[in-house]
Amino acid sequence: QKWKKTWMSCFVPSCSRHRALSVVITCSVVPSHPETFLLDATVNSLRHRVTSITHNTHIVVVCDVVDEIVENSNDVSFKKARVTREQRDNYHAFIKSVQAKIHNREEPYHTANVKCVDLRFAETPSHGAKSDASTPLTVPARRFGFGHAVGHALEHYVRTPLVLVIQHDYVFAREVNLDGVCAALLSPRYPSVQSVVLQSMATMNYATKISERFDLDIEPYVLPLPSTLEQMCALNGVPSCLASLAAAADTARRGDATISKPRLTPTLMLYDKNHVARVDFWEKYVLPFVDRPAFPEDTIGASQLIDLKTNGMTRHATYGTYLLDEDDSEPCVYHLSGRKAALSPSAIRDAGEKIVCNVSMGQGHGGNAQSHTAVVSGLEAPASQSTGKRFRQKCFRCGEKGHSFRFCPNSPVN
Repeated sequence: QKWKKTWMSCFVPSCSRHRALSVVITCSVVPSHPETFLLDATVNSLRHRVTSITHNTHIVVVCDVVDEIVENSNDVSFKKARVTREQRDNYHAFIKSVQAKIHNREEPYHTANVKCVDLRFAETPSHGAKSDASTPLTVPARRFGFGHAVGHALEHYVRTPLVLVIQHDYVFAREVNLDGVCAALLSPRYPSVQSVVLQSMATMNYATKISERFDLDIEPYVLPLPSTLEQMCALNGVPSCLASLAAAADTARRGDATISKPRLTPTLMLYDKNHVARVDFWEKYVLPFVDRPAFPEDTIGASQLIDLKTNGMTRHATYGTYLLDEDDSEPCVYHLSGRKAALSPSAIRDAGEKIVCNVSMGQGHGGNAQSHTAVVSGLEAPASQSTGKRFRQKCFRCGEKGHSFRFCPNSPVN
């Protein structure tokens, strides 16, 4: 067994080691602060459901800045980080709580390679130098926004070629293996692959949705993904005989070295939700074109969508955005809607209690978020303000059924 482990450490693809993949989790102010239930659930789902994450994987939690203080609660906008003084103070207390949990090695932050960065104290040293994030700025920090919060972590803390980017309220709903994705991102045999988003409710049956909505056939541009350890080793130049030994050892360790029916399906836009990407892709093709505090999906993603709709899928290699399409009936990631989730009145938890986050199918169709239910310890959905009318999948812009406001034909952009 010791001999097998030695071969494994030498010849498995570099994608399965902590030296290739880091994790960046972005946080912003939400109503459930100062409690850490939301982030706890996300980190716990990362550790237990992403099999490529090890105890040595570096995890950076980046906490953005509150942009504006308002006196009237009716003026609050969590999306724009515009909150009351009490909500700001609760957010700052949340950051301190997370840092204390990391320092005390409390679950799910119990490994040595977790760091929490408060962007109020962010400095901008020369590129490549690590920031200790210990000295406050002489002027109040301006909100970074999702894109540049990730960029700060990449510049100052990430030292791996790949990064798994996670938003604090996107949990992993089922087990997922990212070894094949990482192998493809690192291999010269997949030169067009730069970013791979994980399957969510919005991207289920993606090829069919794109065909019906835009009359584009993306199937010819789908790439097969390595599904066995031998295939991943081959991408990294490992001789077949050694790859077989590594696969045998991995099968003995995990029981199965196969991912079910994986493939990379091209996407028409860059998505912000949980994705694995090359760090140099973010540095060269994302950050220079995103202003603070904008989201890459709303800027680069929107431009990409217009380009591909106008000029066709032959332009897709310019962008290199793909979806990990596992032909699974369940989404990989689920949005907890952190700006809506509220603290449960019974949010009292024993010190030794496990952090719970379960996502299950509900009644109805599997193609929308309403058909799923998430249960997170300490949190609950807000009281419904519904007047009794069901949401009928109508566009918020024109009121017609069949498309969302982003793809509305009456939009000036579209």
